[in-house]
Amino acid sequence: MLKLVIIALLYQEVRLIIKGDWVKCSSNNEEFLKFEMCRLRYYKKDNQEFSYYAKLLKTVTHSEARLEATFVTPKKPLNLLNLTLDGCELLRGRKKLFAARRIFDIIAKNTNFNHSCPYTHDIFGTNLTLDVRQIPYAVPKGKYSLKVTFNVNRGASIIVVEGFGNIL
Repeated sequence: MLKLVIIALLYQEVRLIIKGDWVKCSSNNEEFLKFEMCRLRYYKKDNQEFSYYAKLLKTVTHSEARLEATFVTPKKPLNLLNLTLDGCELLRGRKKLFAARRIFDIIAKNTNFNHSCPYTHDIFGTNLTLDVRQIPYAVPKGKYSLKVTFNVNRGASIIVVEGFGNIL
């Protein structure tokens, strides 16, 4: 009987929850791109979704993307991810860039990032949700900072989407 209890305890599912505290979208050049919507909202008891809409006013021919994820600890923040890549190349050859593709595949179905450069249309993402089981590496409970920076057309515009939240 004791063996059954121990086995049941070892194989029980632990459900971690992601709770976003805030999200901010910004562009340093609103003649190039302007965010018309950037929001984080609850849609069920413990579930959140992120949506954005950016009005693109000029053509994107080059994009460098930087993804940063930081585990915020009381003593010293710990960088979990610091990845810079050619955003146009990611969309052109997703199969070549395994780590970036795993992260991109989490959001791909809810956004119109679906082709390589040039981009001449508005950019949006709707109802983007994140489940801990989708993250391609282990994550402990705690506070996190996430930042995605796009350097578009070699410095013509810097676009930043950043947020802060907890894994409970």
